[in-house]
Amino acid sequence: AVINIVTTEEARVIQEINLLMKGKSREEEGLYSWDIADQFTCLKPAKITFDDKRDATPDTILRIIRDYKGGATFILKDFHQIWETKRSLLRGLRNLAANLPESSPRKNIIITTPEYCLPVELKYDVPVLELPKPDAREMDILLEKSIGATGALRGVKPGLRAKLVEAALGLTSNQARRVFQKAAVNRRSVSLDEQAIDLIIEEKRATIRESGALELYPYVEAVDQVGGLEMLKAWLEKRRLAFSE
Repeated sequence: AVINIVTTEEARVIQEINLLMKGKSREEEGLYSWDIADQFTCLKPAKITFDDKRDATPDTILRIIRDYKGGATFILKDFHQIWETKRSLLRGLRNLAANLPESSPRKNIIITTPEYCLPVELKYDVPVLELPKPDAREMDILLEKSIGATGALRGVKPGLRAKLVEAALGLTSNQARRVFQKAAVNRRSVSLDEQAIDLIIEEKRATIRESGALELYPYVEAVDQVGGLEMLKAWLEKRRLAFSE
């Protein structure tokens, strides 16, 4: 399959795909990323050797993937920059989108782009998935990884920690990491306090304002007065189904 994932968080995409590649049915398949600056990077070697040391140009990258005899998933970073300058690649992607599902061993191409920019030529051939923002569990792990070593979470009660996590929901992992680190630097005492929540909300407001989409207003009602919606986690399942079988 050829899939377009819309996200600014390439590291999270690679992490998620790495987890999928650990299944027994994929133990012989490789995982490789490619971008115009660093060329191929081996993330998981395939059973059938793939020459990830070769240089690939926009003119040769799709042909290299097509002609590889093994099974692998290839993550092409910011590939929209390539097809914007070389429109002939769109025909190559359409051909691969049609042929890869029938290939054996299995091969997949994942194209990461920071926003939706799929050309009309690929609209009906390449499914588009959007990486969801971190949920509460993921955000709590990110909080610990971001500032746990600084001691800023030492002594923080579970209730306050939950509020910190809730305040950051809706941010990407990169945005949340930066705001957690800023809160740790600006803390008034050894551990984070309620002031950190205000800082996180203010940073989120600034992020939303920069996007021009909408404006965030501070929440002032009690939490138990508002009905909540669970964050959808269907993206992972969609991604599994979208992979070639």
